[in-house]
Amino acid sequence: MLGGHVLASSHSFLSRRGRTDAENGVSRWAISQISPRRQPV
Repeated sequence: MLGGHVLASSHSFLSRRGRTDAENGVSRWAISQISPRRQPV
């Protein structure tokens, strides 16, 4: 999670226009990682 957060921060820092897309992508990834339902056992 920490790595994803840092990645999102650096990505948004590099390109402000792509910030929303980056955040959406990271949010989906984070939710899939946090949600035990989507996580394969």
